[in-house]
Amino acid sequence: MAFAKSTPSAGATRKRGILLTIWLALMLIGYLISAVTYLFMNSVVTSAIPGMSSAVIYLLGVVSLVGIAAVYLMFTWKKLGFYIAIGIAAISFIVNAAYLGIVNAILGLIGIVILYILIRGKLGQFE
Repeated sequence: MAFAKSTPSAGATRKRGILLTIWLALMLIGYLISAVTYLFMNSVVTSAIPGMSSAVIYLLGVVSLVGIAAVYLMFTWKKLGFYIAIGIAAISFIVNAAYLGIVNAILGLIGIVILYILIRGKLGQFE
């Protein structure tokens, strides 16, 4: 006997929408570029931000890898991916505020705001 998973969207057709799909794809590309830069080209980061320690750079690389997983989860309709993206935005805000200043930290939140605007009406479709 098979048991169907009971979700708000069970039996309904899920529609992500073109804007959300494009934004998730852009996030994925951004996280991929960030991960490669932080993990394998960290000298580029240290030359751009001399005061940043290598430990912070590697932390940001790991955060970027987690971001890739978050985007995957959102593509597969998991709310957890959105919550992880919020956590990543919080971590990025703290690091940006410490190394780049509060204005850049606030500007760094634009991405999560755009994601929220695009996803808010569709969160009921997520598991």
